[in-house]
Amino acid sequence: MYPAFKKAGGRLVRFYRPLTNRHGIVCLCSMVLADHSLAVVSLSRVTQSRCPLSGPENMMLLIFTTLLATTLAERNPAELKQMFTDYKAQYDIISFKLDFGEHDAEKEAIFRANVQYIEETNAKNLSYRLGINKFTHLTNDEFRSMMSLRGLVSYRASGLRSSGKSDRDVFKFTGSLDDLPKSVDWRKEGYVTPVKNQGQCGSCWAFSATGALEGLYKKMTGKLVSLSEQELVDCSDSFGNMGCGGGLMDCAFDYVEAKGLESENDYEYVAQGQSCKANGAEDVIKAGTIAHRDVDNDSVDSLMAALANNGPVSVAIEADTNIFQHYSGGVIDNPECGTDLDHGVLAVGYSTSGTSNDDVPYFIVKNSWGAGWGEGGYVRIALNGPTEGICGILKLPSYPRKA
Repeated sequence: MYPAFKKAGGRLVRFYRPLTNRHGIVCLCSMVLADHSLAVVSLSRVTQSRCPLSGPENMMLLIFTTLLATTLAERNPAELKQMFTDYKAQYDIISFKLDFGEHDAEKEAIFRANVQYIEETNAKNLSYRLGINKFTHLTNDEFRSMMSLRGLVSYRASGLRSSGKSDRDVFKFTGSLDDLPKSVDWRKEGYVTPVKNQGQCGSCWAFSATGALEGLYKKMTGKLVSLSEQELVDCSDSFGNMGCGGGLMDCAFDYVEAKGLESENDYEYVAQGQSCKANGAEDVIKAGTIAHRDVDNDSVDSLMAALANNGPVSVAIEADTNIFQHYSGGVIDNPECGTDLDHGVLAVGYSTSGTSNDDVPYFIVKNSWGAGWGEGGYVRIALNGPTEGICGILKLPSYPRKA
């Protein structure tokens, strides 16, 4: 039940094996490599621009102005080596040393191969874009190794979605889509806290759950308060979660329903498991004041209606593919994103008409890998796709509600 450590690129990297909770359910989460934003590469080749967010954890990805205009084959060896040197140097700036030692040449080859994949993909003018980020030095197998907690499909099929319960409260939309707004974005309504970073802890499920609870608390009180992921990591094992080893959003909601939840200020995140320090007297959400409801699976209409009528919704996706590894913007509409769930995130809205840059309808999804990944920490996932949704987004939605 504990993380294994494996030598990778001259340093120790933590990987998690699939783990089963006390109900025999394999828990959900993915791992990120570090609690920082990603690299800015080849600074000498970047046009003058300013990052809209401050601080090293909020650095936005800067892509070479030539990235889309040239192919890897057109780059000379010296340029490619400088790209890799600058990539490593940027991690040093944000206190995450990419010292590969004797594996440096191997990592450089992986970096070059990934840059080639990024450029070849972007040359296809798809609805989404890829870019260089903190995962560019990893093979996809290495990236996938950090996201190996699966098994939710069989859990869902069993009809026991939360702590072994069979009497689930399920929301199913039976109305007309004409009755729903064309777009929803709870960020604009002040229901969503800034993007957070789970670090080297398999706590995505906790971040997904607190995001939905923060929206509910805003709806109930008019106040937006950042809630404690660390309390969920430390204290909800008896409800089926396993701290940094993974968990489920429904199990987190069960805990908060029974025990309440403190603010992040009172119970700060440390990205590792520790003994439970919960103090009920300091709870922002009091025990017995909330419940939760599952959203009818494989129903884009029900997820849209849940978002429109209730607020942010916890969802699970598959996040271990090349698409997600290198995602930097746009709308993911490729079924190759997969549906084998391994990561908990938060849906905060949708658009049925796309944007001025594309016409692909999408869900707006908040990730927990810091603001330097994707679109300021967010990803847009297409509304329309296979039955289970693009990246499996329709398979496991749920949201908290007032009791």
